[in-house]
Amino acid sequence: MSVAVAALSPPPLSSLRRAAGSTDPSSLSHLLDRLHLDARSLDAHTDESGRSPLHHACWRGSLTNVQALLDLGCDLDAWSTERGGGGGRRAPRAHVGCRPPLNPPAFPAPSFGVRPAGAHSYGKTPIFYAVTRCRDEVVQLLIARGARLRILNNKGQSVLSLASTHLSPRVVASLEAAEAAEGELPERLVARLDALPPEERPAVREAGWLDFHATHDDGQVYGDLDPRFTVAGPDDVVSRLAVNPTTREGRRLHKHLPGSRSLAWFPPRRDKAGAKADIDPTGRQLPRRRKRADLTTGAAPVGGVGRPGSATSAAELARALERALGPLVLLLEAGTTPDSAVPMSEVVDLATDVVTELASYKGAWLTAAALRIGRAGAPASLLREAADAASTRQGSNTHLVVRMLLQAASAPTEEEATRAAKAQAEVRARLPPLPIALAAVARERTQRARRAALQQAEVRRAARVAALQPQDAPAPRVVWVDSVEGVDELDAALSCALRVGVDTEWMDVGPGGSVSDAVVATVQFAVVDEGGREVAFVCDTRLDGDVAEHQAGDTMSILLQEYRRRLSETLRRVLLEEERPRAVGFAFAADAQKLARWLHAVGSCDGGGSALSAVELTTAIRSTTIDVQKLASEAGLGSRGQAASLQAVCRHWLSHLLSKDEQCSDWSVRPLSDRQMRYAAIDAIACLRVIDAMEADWGCSDAGPLHESL
Repeated sequence: MSVAVAALSPPPLSSLRRAAGSTDPSSLSHLLDRLHLDARSLDAHTDESGRSPLHHACWRGSLTNVQALLDLGCDLDAWSTERGGGGGRRAPRAHVGCRPPLNPPAFPAPSFGVRPAGAHSYGKTPIFYAVTRCRDEVVQLLIARGARLRILNNKGQSVLSLASTHLSPRVVASLEAAEAAEGELPERLVARLDALPPEERPAVREAGWLDFHATHDDGQVYGDLDPRFTVAGPDDVVSRLAVNPTTREGRRLHKHLPGSRSLAWFPPRRDKAGAKADIDPTGRQLPRRRKRADLTTGAAPVGGVGRPGSATSAAELARALERALGPLVLLLEAGTTPDSAVPMSEVVDLATDVVTELASYKGAWLTAAALRIGRAGAPASLLREAADAASTRQGSNTHLVVRMLLQAASAPTEEEATRAAKAQAEVRARLPPLPIALAAVARERTQRARRAALQQAEVRRAARVAALQPQDAPAPRVVWVDSVEGVDELDAALSCALRVGVDTEWMDVGPGGSVSDAVVATVQFAVVDEGGREVAFVCDTRLDGDVAEHQAGDTMSILLQEYRRRLSETLRRVLLEEERPRAVGFAFAADAQKLARWLHAVGSCDGGGSALSAVELTTAIRSTTIDVQKLASEAGLGSRGQAASLQAVCRHWLSHLLSKDEQCSDWSVRPLSDRQMRYAAIDAIACLRVIDAMEADWGCSDAGPLHESL
């Protein structure tokens, strides 16, 4: 049995961007060889954020792909635009001229919850994405190729300010030297700016700087700002190359913070002792002062602590701690007595009151509060359970701080950890050494446990794989056609169909016959009716049937001839006329040859003959039929020497398993078995299902233009 179908379309554009970011350079090379795209076409294949394949290659750090794209001439100064997904209105622009003035007026920050049209990633060239992911080698390659460095993205970050916290000092020095050597804007960038609409142009500053922060600011607060274009506040940390320089740990923590990204965020900083900065209830990291209050001695830091705007001492903060922690400490101390139970919800509520009361204080109140709670003597398991209960609550970020407070209180102090380690060492020292035989038994027990764990893991993996396996292909409604009335029903179904799936089943002409000698036993037509239901018509096409098998008169012979004539007319209309419905098959070259012989033979038997020979009929049928196997090959399924089978195509596009158990059964026997009828119907309807999935994948509304492009 053979099946087939026709049409061609390029792979989706997302495949090109995925290949550019792949760690396997051969995937991009293979795709470029097939598509034959020039640099301009590659730069035009952007995602919803305006990022080209070169952006994706720099982001993923694929040095070979970056080299290949640059060799093709891709634009290494193209910037991202975030043109899709902007939920809010764009901030009004103050200029509409060719170039904005040097110091454009500041616009009011957008309200929380409204994402501006240029939110988060406007004005980032490929080198920004390489720096953000700490790709030293990619950045060095882009510098050597002449990437423009005097660009300020819409967050207020330059390439150099970002690199100061993300790259090695050697690469940062190279960046600084390359930026200093840059001059005014080159003519190609000037021409690009002139061609842009006024609302999409960045501000052009002195010395050739492109400033997207002045024209596309999203109103949020970030770290790693360029100090040359940022006015630092009193609580900001300023280094030589960045305002509020970030750390790897700080960037990781920010990524997992709950709540809106519109909240101002500062990177966590460390004092000389290496302690982390506190986090306030809004989820922000509070800036660390050089000296901190020692709550145990009452020493006040430089600049004072206490409530904002006041100059209260550390002693007042300590009194506030005792006042806020009083009810919680009493509850935890009561829980240390025998037969006492402390409700988790009450512990969380009191801890929330503590955080709310002390949230407006500056200083190390979080650490001091955790130490005081730990001295209450409550079991560490109780505090950890309360911390888990706080993490399940929804709402403001206060519960995040409550969880951190209770977790810090449950952690053992350094002295307790030292005492525990010392006690364990003493116990081990008092134990006698194990005999050799006992040690071998212990090792064997450990190995058995490890093998059992591996077997359980393999069972779980096999269960997950089985859950993801494709399902058997569903069967459509099947109609057997061997009379004129059946052909009338088939014609009615075809009259309202846009496409029809066509397939054939063959039978041998005698013992020792080859595949080329086989003739058509059935031809199947699959359509989707007006109600959206799938129907498959299995038509009898045997030409060697004896009239005596049906009845011993001439009337049945006349009916049989009329049936064959009507079926041949239907076949000619579907396979030879270019009007709808369009025929869709799979590997249809051999089927076209068998059907052409059948049509020619029916015309000869009826005495009318045929205007076309069997060879001419074969060529005409192949030219008007859409072959799905060719579409699958153009999409990359299969190998260079072996085209994809219908089973592989259905598995890839439909996640359906296609059984081929009945392919070699005897198709000359009448009546056909239920399994044969189901097999013939599924092969025909599978062609329609696959081409619908291809169009959904490729974004194509009609297979006709695809077929004509072959």
